[in-house]
Amino acid sequence: MRQRLAYAEVRSVGTLQFSNRLVSESVERVARERFGVDLTSHRSSTLSRESIEWADVALAMDHANLVELYAQATSKTPLLLLGDLDCGRVVPDPVGRDDATIERTFVDMAALLETLHKRLVTPMAIPHSLVIKRAVTPISGPGSPR
Repeated sequence: MRQRLAYAEVRSVGTLQFSNRLVSESVERVARERFGVDLTSHRSSTLSRESIEWADVALAMDHANLVELYAQATSKTPLLLLGDLDCGRVVPDPVGRDDATIERTFVDMAALLETLHKRLVTPMAIPHSLVIKRAVTPISGPGSPR
């Protein structure tokens, strides 16, 4: 997905008030072993007005995250529920779950981001005002990749 979205800069932030935390061991292991993604140097950061204003669009993982985005939004940055790219499907937070659940979450996220990519690169798929150069994605829960 990183190669597919090379034209975009993406930041991940969390709605919990924890910053600079490591990804949980299980999330780090699944990302490395099953997807070839190294999260060992990744640290959490916290959702802020500045992170929303930085983005061309802000994506929420679930409805609770979307509420947090709306509570902090002061700009005209579009706020979207990631699952709305696929009929409102919700991608559950895998924090504290088993490896299979974490893997399913990553697979679901990748599929939804692929849908977003297709909409971005297909002419007239979305209004010009929603062309995304930068996105911020909140992920809730302790140990979630942020």
